[in-house]
Amino acid sequence: MKKIIELEDRIKYTFKKKDYLVRALTHKSYLFESDDLDKDNQRLEFLGDAVLEFLVSVFLFKKYPDAREGELTKMRSSMIANSALVKIAESIDLGDYLFLGRGEDNQQGRGRASSLGDALEALIAAVYLDSDFETAGNVFLYIGKSLFENIEKLQLSQNPKGTLQELLQGKYGILPEYKVISVQGPEHAPSYKVALFVDGKECAEAIAGTKKEAEMKAAFIGLENYKNDI
Repeated sequence: MKKIIELEDRIKYTFKKKDYLVRALTHKSYLFESDDLDKDNQRLEFLGDAVLEFLVSVFLFKKYPDAREGELTKMRSSMIANSALVKIAESIDLGDYLFLGRGEDNQQGRGRASSLGDALEALIAAVYLDSDFETAGNVFLYIGKSLFENIEKLQLSQNPKGTLQELLQGKYGILPEYKVISVQGPEHAPSYKVALFVDGKECAEAIAGTKKEAEMKAAFIGLENYKNDI
């Protein structure tokens, strides 16, 4: 496991009380197999969820002074959605630093979306407890910078199929259609190639490990054709 000091360097914050950081990285499975730690990150996760909602609310309120409540709410939801938290956690290799039980570790627990999202929330709560709201906000916005540079793109990436369907049905009275073009690879690790058709014409193709993911990627690509309508 990488040293904690590496993680501090990645988030550009040095903890005064290292116990906060250790607790934020401790998965509940670790406590069942080890006696050196006695607290997991679940309570910090609870706090981190509330801290993030407040921090992001303040950030958006200041950054978009003319945005309406509904717009701000949608942007906030996209920034603190678990899918966004997982991407941020992956960008700093947070899974490599987690304290996991052997069973959880052997079952690819370091890459599990729920564990990564929870750990990131706990990490932000730990920074808050060790410092203050402003510092916790700075850390979150720093490690999520690349994701938050284009919030509109982030929103589309989280529900591209729904966005595309709503757009096409509302403006043109048509629905998108997805067709599996091919399935390749071994049975335990297939690769789906999906094509997106709009009004009978193919406008995008995408490949992914599941049909659902391939459809989402195709929808995201297809939305580029209608970005001026969004």
